[in-house]
Amino acid sequence: MSKNIKRFSIGGINLPDNKELNTNLKIEELPLPDIVYLPVKQHIGKPGEILVEKGDYVKRGQLIIKANPGVSASLHASLSGEIIDIKDISDSRGGKSKAIIIQRDKKAAFNRVSFNLKSKKNKTAEEIKEIIKNSGIIGMGGAGFPTHIKLSPPKEKPIDTVIINGSESEPYVAVDDRTLQEKTAKVYRGLELIKKAVGAENGFIACEDNKKNAIKSLKAEAKNWPELDFEIVDSLYPHGAEKKLIEACLNREIPEGGLPMEVGVVVNNAQTAVAVAEAVDEDQPVVDRVVSVSGRGIRNPKNLIVPLGTPIKNLLDYCDGIVSQESVLLIGGTMTGFRAESTDIPITKTGFGIIILSQAEYKEYESRVCIRCAKCVDACPVYISPNRITDFINNDYLEEAEALSLASCIECGSCAYVCPASRPLLRWLREGKARLRQANN
Repeated sequence: MSKNIKRFSIGGINLPDNKELNTNLKIEELPLPDIVYLPVKQHIGKPGEILVEKGDYVKRGQLIIKANPGVSASLHASLSGEIIDIKDISDSRGGKSKAIIIQRDKKAAFNRVSFNLKSKKNKTAEEIKEIIKNSGIIGMGGAGFPTHIKLSPPKEKPIDTVIINGSESEPYVAVDDRTLQEKTAKVYRGLELIKKAVGAENGFIACEDNKKNAIKSLKAEAKNWPELDFEIVDSLYPHGAEKKLIEACLNREIPEGGLPMEVGVVVNNAQTAVAVAEAVDEDQPVVDRVVSVSGRGIRNPKNLIVPLGTPIKNLLDYCDGIVSQESVLLIGGTMTGFRAESTDIPITKTGFGIIILSQAEYKEYESRVCIRCAKCVDACPVYISPNRITDFINNDYLEEAEALSLASCIECGSCAYVCPASRPLLRWLREGKARLRQANN
């Protein structure tokens, strides 16, 4: 494959990436928390079946929630200890979620537990997908779609290409960057396994051109994987969005309301690829993930491997705390994340970033009337009109908003970023999509 820099054709914005704060920092292991709060549902789809009760003793890696049929995902204990409660807790989006709460047994050895499966190097496609399902693997780049479902498209929609998405375009976040540098072989191995699982002929890893060290690592490791490759994409935001990544790398456009499988493609995040490799080769379920803690509101930015369910405050303390009580805490990224009012919220499988912005970095402006400048339209990478759509949403004309392709919005936040009137377009678009889903159910 050519190593010319690829990019999508319409829309997008150039952002200050602020990755110099943590892109050169190796992943560190966060000390074990005393308590973890594991939300029952950390994925898109139906919750699984809870297999444990209050008072039960569980071991790290033990299955505590079993995936139900359909779009669902399993969950495993991230600590060894006692289940002290199962109750509703605050979640990252300001709502409430049922969670299993485990208090750590400080005498228990911290081992990476195994499923104790019989080792078999040449696993079939179906065996790979079954292991992925049993391991609780979901999209770890933010979407949270169960991976075993994504790798099981209808027979009439065959997959010819697998892309591992390492084009992390969110500012401040260096999870994929460090993963590509430190776990390069596992990313390639995960790609190889996913490619086999879906029967694809082609597979490559996509990385943005501003990740120089990651590109060096990919290039050096590529010689060990002659059937695989890597591509370099422009750092224009949002190249990390799978629809735009497919357009940039393959010049294929997904139809409105469609999925990548409509054009013969499966896209998985770099963290997800590592999880697949560790599940198949090492019998490891998903019990922790890499999180970037960054921003000029935190004293010492870091990239951390964190047990799932760890409260955010544990990460902040390990990074020597926030600079000021007036700092702003975001879960996820600055473009697509959510403002958190509490540090008790736990890390989940999709929680790739904790960003703490200083007052100088974060300003809330009073929203003003739209001036019809169309900057949001120019920035939109999926060719919709955020200004017109949000006007319809705010006046309860959902059918009209739907007719203007509200469902095509990928929630990248480019429109809100460029708006000179400081209109919260992303928030309104999300609200409109949620109301539309509710109305159609």
